[in-house]
Formats: sequence, C-alpha cells, structure tokens
Amino acid sequence: MPHLKGWRRSASGINDNLLRKWFALNKESDSIIKSAQLIIDQQSEQVESYPQDEREYMNTCIEDAQQQLNLLKEKVKFTKQFAGDIKHYDISLQHTIDSLEEDYVREKYKLEDALKELK
Repeated sequence: MPHLKGWRRSASGINDNLLRKWFALNKESDSIIKSAQLIIDQQSEQVESYPQDEREYMNTCIEDAQQQLNLLKEKVKFTKQFAGDIKHYDISLQHTIDSLEEDYVREKYKLEDALKELK
C-alpha cells in the first residue's frame, strides 16, 4: 500500500497549501477592507469642502465605493464560512475554491477602481 501513503501525503500537502492560501487571502482581504473603509470615511468627511457640483460627483463616487466595499465584504464573509466548513480536502472542491478566488479578485479590482475615483 505504499501508493496510498503517497496519496495521503499529497492530499495533505494540498490541504496545507490550501490553508496557507486561505490564510493569506484572509489577511489580504482584512487589510484591503480596512484601508478602503478609511479612504471612504476620509472622503466622506472632506466632501463638504468641495464646490456643489464636485460634491454631487464625489458623493456618487463615495456611494459606489461603499457599495463595492460591501460586496467585497460579503464575498469574503462567504469565503471564510466556506473555508471554515472544509474538514477534509477533496479534489471535487477545487472548482469551487478556484471560483471563489476568482470572484474575490474580481471584486477586489472593482473596489480598487471605485476607490481611484475618490483620489
């Protein structure tokens, strides 16, 4: 049965790799969320100092950025719950894992684009 022992090590290695990946994603997402909220809050405080026409534009940008931030928060929350429910790695989970990572990256870029409008 040496073949099965190697498979377990391989599956365990994949599982360890997956845990490291989720940990890094979790750390990155927490940092992005905190930074984005800080930028949105700062711009919200400063918006009153802008002329009326700029103020309307900035308020729209702030609302868009907050909406994108909320979508990212929801995606991260769902991903954390999903990752927390994984007891054993199964190759059938890989598609879902990849899809969640792609969704996260897509939402992150949308948030970054929305935040660029605030600077």
